[in-house]
Amino acid sequence: MKSALFIGRFQPFHNGHLHVIKNILKEFDRVIIVIGSAQAKDEEKNPLSGVKREELILKSLKESKISSEKIIIKKIDDINDYSLWASMIKESVPPFQKLFTGSDIVRNCFLGKFGGPKILEKNDIIKLERIENISASKIRQLIKEGKKWKHLVPKAIAEKINL
Repeated sequence: MKSALFIGRFQPFHNGHLHVIKNILKEFDRVIIVIGSAQAKDEEKNPLSGVKREELILKSLKESKISSEKIIIKKIDDINDYSLWASMIKESVPPFQKLFTGSDIVRNCFLGKFGGPKILEKNDIIKLERIENISASKIRQLIKEGKKWKHLVPKAIAEKINL
């Protein structure tokens, strides 16, 4: 089974994340979604708990008719040690062939650039670019400012979150 790893905080999960998952599933049998900073909640940068993020992702995928058999979700707490983080992720999830991430820190952790072991080769890490300039940070800011944001997230999320 070909699997891909997709790591993010998903604060909140948005249409860009959903687009990435749909595209990954065109090439891979399943996506292993790692919810990072799972212990964080009720913070400006991390308003939603790991449990709530998982619930919202699952509702969004179901709404998009993506089979739960194609998805594994793993919540991972921060360990605040970049040299060990990628190894911890690798040990916590099923085997995968590619990593999809928009984060330079995540990429560098898996390349062993912070003193830890090299987990993946450069060509096994797919750098994601923002889709239509959608970002969770932008969504949180729009919510804070009382501006329109619901069009940037799946309907299942727009109906369920109050940040």
